[in-house]
Amino acid sequence: MSNLVRTTINLPKPLYQDVHLYAAAKNISVSQIIRNCLSRELGYKNGKDILKLAGILSLSGKKVPSRSQIYSQYVKKKLGR
Repeated sequence: MSNLVRTTINLPKPLYQDVHLYAAAKNISVSQIIRNCLSRELGYKNGKDILKLAGILSLSGKKVPSRSQIYSQYVKKKLGR
């Protein structure tokens, strides 16, 4: 897979142990199991149907603000401007 992003998740210890046992039994990585589960939950097929989320994550036609815009708004709010 290209364009992978490293992330951290917190799992209950029994789930952590179970997923590692499952991965070993299936001879696949824990990362692949998590990607498969997330893709299935979000309705992706082969991880390429990102536009299916458009209806779920609709912003009512608004443009998604950039990270710097969000931060600027946050700073202005904190400074009372």
